[in-house]
Amino acid sequence: MTATIPLDVWKAIAADTPMLAPSSGTAPTDKRRDVRMRTDVPLDIRRAVAELATARQKALRKWTHEHAARIVGDRHGVEMASSHAAASHKAARFVRVLGPNAQVVDLCCGIGGDAMALVHAGLRVTAVDRDPVRAWMAESNARCPSLACDVLDPSVPDGPFHLDPARRDDSGKRSFFLDALQPPPPVIRRICAGRSRVGGALKLGPGIGHDDALSLSPGELEFISERGTLTQCVLWTGRFALAERSATLLDAHQSHTLSGEADASTPPTGPLARFISEIDASIERAGLLNRICDQTRSPMLHPKLGLLTSDDPAAHPMCEPFEVLAELPWNLKRCRAELARWNAGIVEVKTRGKVVDTDVVQKQLRGDGDATLAAFILRFDRAVRCIIARRVKPHR
Repeated sequence: MTATIPLDVWKAIAADTPMLAPSSGTAPTDKRRDVRMRTDVPLDIRRAVAELATARQKALRKWTHEHAARIVGDRHGVEMASSHAAASHKAARFVRVLGPNAQVVDLCCGIGGDAMALVHAGLRVTAVDRDPVRAWMAESNARCPSLACDVLDPSVPDGPFHLDPARRDDSGKRSFFLDALQPPPPVIRRICAGRSRVGGALKLGPGIGHDDALSLSPGELEFISERGTLTQCVLWTGRFALAERSATLLDAHQSHTLSGEADASTPPTGPLARFISEIDASIERAGLLNRICDQTRSPMLHPKLGLLTSDDPAAHPMCEPFEVLAELPWNLKRCRAELARWNAGIVEVKTRGKVVDTDVVQKQLRGDGDATLAAFILRFDRAVRCIIARRVKPHR
């Protein structure tokens, strides 16, 4: 979309030029709708206004209302940008390693999601993107200098870096393959090697394989989840690598991190006890199951189900404990009857490997009571069983 809307048009709507003034009698709050409807406004302007309005609506999912209302960007730019929480989390490590007022270069900066957080953290940032529109957007959003050039251009400052290679093709379709990264892996390796004395952060998709990520540079793999949903993998290199693996949960205004060595061995397992605890997805993705078992002194219910089992609720901020009420073979009629015994109303259905369609089954299990319960419908080797439970603490 940035390629089809010229830079001068983006600058015009960001500056709120007179050509965007609403028609007589139109309320200021209706300005964007009014511009899209007016035929006397150039088509490029109308398209850019519509694009910006959509982008700012999407931005509400990642930033505060205040930030989203002033973001200058397009839809794809907002979708690819780090959220305020994730960007701030990474910026904090830059400050911890470098100290305040250090120089950082944000390569492939996009609209500046990470640059904004780095600047806010007190760092001196130069944003770099080969797309002149995106470089200007980052400069506008982060209020930092920008360069519209290739990441290997000699004009790019040396030193610590944040690099966010594109994971979409020109149509905006997301790609999950290492070779689809832009810049390509050989260029990324060159950047990491050339800046290895200090290092930096390489933002990747959370689904990337550990070996694929580490083929780009040695370092620490950190998997980040936001409110329980995996959003990115960060490869920390050089001085920024503080562990071998780490898992981070960002929740509201808090962050929780579990770090340790990579451990591919099978975690300990045990029989179903009075409580089960759902492990944050970042822990399993980082390969830290044995670490969480050690910290909580609890075994896994099954090596591949992401659940601890224990006689007491797991007291860990990256675990969601549930009290077990009943356990039975999965059968819709029997489970509905058991749920009715517990006065079930809304039933949260959880599964793994698409054993059931959670949306369909949730409607089928909903009862007439007022208790909010959970139904874990899981495959234990060949058998499918249902664990009925209630959450010990409010859902994060």
